[in-house]
Amino acid sequence: MNNRELKNVFLVESFEHLTSIREDLTQIEKDPTNKELLNKLYRTVHTIKGSVSFLGYRKLQDITHSAENLLDELRENNFSINSDIVDALLDTFDLFNLILKGIEKNDIEGNINIDSIRKRLDNLLANKGQLLKLSIAENKNNEQNMREENSHEGHERSLDFYSSACAPDAISVDKVPGANSVVKVNVKDLDKIMNIVGELVITRNEIVQYANSRQVQELTTLSQELNSLTSELQTEVMKSRMQPIGIILTHFERAVRDFSRENNKNINLLLSGLETELDKTLVESIKDSLGHIIRNACDHGIETIEERKIKNKSDQGIISIKAYNESGQVVIEIVDDGRGLDRHKIGKMAIKKSLITKNQFDEMTDIQVYNLVFTPGLSTAKKITNVSGRGVGMDVVKTNIEKIGGSVIVNSELGIGSTFKLRIPQTLAMVSALITKNNNEYHTVKLGRTC
Repeated sequence: MNNRELKNVFLVESFEHLTSIREDLTQIEKDPTNKELLNKLYRTVHTIKGSVSFLGYRKLQDITHSAENLLDELRENNFSINSDIVDALLDTFDLFNLILKGIEKNDIEGNINIDSIRKRLDNLLANKGQLLKLSIAENKNNEQNMREENSHEGHERSLDFYSSACAPDAISVDKVPGANSVVKVNVKDLDKIMNIVGELVITRNEIVQYANSRQVQELTTLSQELNSLTSELQTEVMKSRMQPIGIILTHFERAVRDFSRENNKNINLLLSGLETELDKTLVESIKDSLGHIIRNACDHGIETIEERKIKNKSDQGIISIKAYNESGQVVIEIVDDGRGLDRHKIGKMAIKKSLITKNQFDEMTDIQVYNLVFTPGLSTAKKITNVSGRGVGMDVVKTNIEKIGGSVIVNSELGIGSTFKLRIPQTLAMVSALITKNNNEYHTVKLGRTC
């Protein structure tokens, strides 16, 4: 294996390890006594340290070594994990990810400063998990490093509802049983295979139709065998393009956690149906839309801790995402127990913007009013924040979901919470159709998707 191939393998494996590390860190903060998860996290960091050491990436080796030392003390029960430790480790592997992208692009680690993150990890290690107050100079250095990291990424880390640590064109085999027997395949190669299978299906249909019209027994038998084999091949190729939706849903845990800590909110993200499968291209297509909805739920839906106390709600707000199959489609429900939508406030804003008349509003059902939030420029937010409030995001959600043949509706109850329900096809790769002929004119009727 040459150096280029070795680097590519290292990058793919490292991006997968980063995904695993980030997910495990957000989970272990919720369940700090989970020794099995802590050991898994330690093994992953140890493995990734071995890889960077072998390839001679000194900066990556240094920060993973410090992270490994801290995790080793946690494994030995010398002190317990806490939010300061989780923050430091998440920031460590954010920096790791940034350096990794530099290696991917330029083959070098670059001039990113790792001193402050190493001092932070060493500080926690020396003081048994308690982060002692840093000097003014060290604080300034940390702040500068964070600004540099944010400028590299092009956005604030705390608002990163969309980023994925996975290599963009590789099928992840993380957490798949028997992963050693799985080959990573570039999605572009699968697209080529699918196109060829599509042409094969068309040819198969023509042959079957021809055989049926000729009434030749041997030809009919062969065409039936071809039909069966082609259908089986088509099904297997379609399966190879499918990915569990959990690949993107689990990334939102980190974003929700960071948002909560920085905005005086206590939000718990509950996920179910992570094994529900979608075509790889659709998984990527819905990522931004889900990010917009979750972002709005965090910023406008869930109240602050003080507001929830006044309303006699628990301190912790809940956002739940549930994915499941229904009638040949994938349904994703995003539910929060926050403020809910105000019918009259939405109507007032819509009338003000001349989107509807007062008479139309009076005749509209609640659901019809709530779904006005997808109208461009309509927002009931009291103020514009770095996260949301301009009335643009929900319009984008509806447009993007409908572009892939899906739909989205919202229902809500004021003071109780809101529910966004997305329906999307499992795949866009191939569509079954019926072709009819009338007066020498051919007409195509879509019957439904093949998966």
